Amino acid sequence: MGGLHLLSDGKYVKGENTVYRKAVEVQLPRIEYLLNEISKYDVYNENKVCFIYALGGQSLEVLKKTGEIQGVESVLIERYMTGGFILKILAFLSSGYRGLFKIGSLENLPQAFYPLIEYWMAEVIIIDKSMEFELIEYIKSQNNSNLIRQQIEKDPGYFLYEVDGDNFESSTGMVQIVSYGKECSKEITPLF
Repeated sequence: MGGLHLLSDGKYVKGENTVYRKAVEVQLPRIEYLLNEISKYDVYNENKVCFIYALGGQSLEVLKKTGEIQGVESVLIERYMTGGFILKILAFLSSGYRGLFKIGSLENLPQAFYPLIEYWMAEVIIIDKSMEFELIEYIKSQNNSNLIRQQIEKDPGYFLYEVDGDNFESSTGMVQIVSYGKECSKEITPLF
């Protein structure tokens, strides 16, 4: 599995806290393994909080079901479309949605994450608890994934695991993008 040139078009600017960022083709067994390992991390003992942020073209029902999983809190579920005024009007005709979920217990992370990657891009976000409210408000006010990523990267201890489950650049159909900050927990970084 080689590295892909995702976001190498100059639109993504690596934050000053980022020490690792890599995009690679991935298969489902590797995703399952990594999510199970990440779910063992005691984020709450380290004063961290975990979210899943997902967007894509699947039905609203998938997001609603994710929010019904025990230990998963729906923070935001809405139609999603970037672009100008006309495109935002057309969003009401599309099935594109986005959702933000707070994961109360990481043991629920794999169960919440798997359904979201079939036709979605989904991210596991782990940040310092002190940034929780700021991140939620920023995501609610912002549709641009690169700007959201830059907000996350303000935390020197952030961790971001993204899976694009319907990627046409990849021979496997899936791509994972891993990024973390210079103070990210050593419990997670050896996985990548």
